[in-house]
Amino acid sequence: MKNIIDTKSAKNHLIEPYHFKVLGGIKTTYQEEEQDLSEVVVQKELLKDEQSEPVVQVYEQQNKFIEELLKKSDELSTNIVKLQMQIEKQEEDFNARLKNELERESQSAYEKGYQKAKNELEVEIDKVKEKFLNSINILKKKIKKGNEFLKHIE
Repeated sequence: MKNIIDTKSAKNHLIEPYHFKVLGGIKTTYQEEEQDLSEVVVQKELLKDEQSEPVVQVYEQQNKFIEELLKKSDELSTNIVKLQMQIEKQEEDFNARLKNELERESQSAYEKGYQKAKNELEVEIDKVKEKFLNSINILKKKIKKGNEFLKHIE
């Protein structure tokens, strides 16, 4: 392929080869031209490297910052998972303690109610016993009077 600009005036211009996109792994026929131009590209890359050092440093700093952010986010997510697991465990412990306390209070309330009812019934039974004993004593007195009356009549 011929150049439109001759080689003498090409030194005054910045010439870069156009690279076609290779489709389907087909090799280009311009490998010889690429070798000639590779020297120019190498020189340009050297110039770019000298100019791009501050840019590269900025990219490196950005990459480090991004990596640090990713590490921090990973740490935070693991901490959140750990906290969630602790919360679930505490919730299970709380539920177990609550169930035990409810059972204990239920049993305690049952015992208190049972004792109260037993005491009230014992008091009522004692009152009824007194009434029956009084009735029995009155009947014994009446029987004695009836027996005495019968003896007196005889």
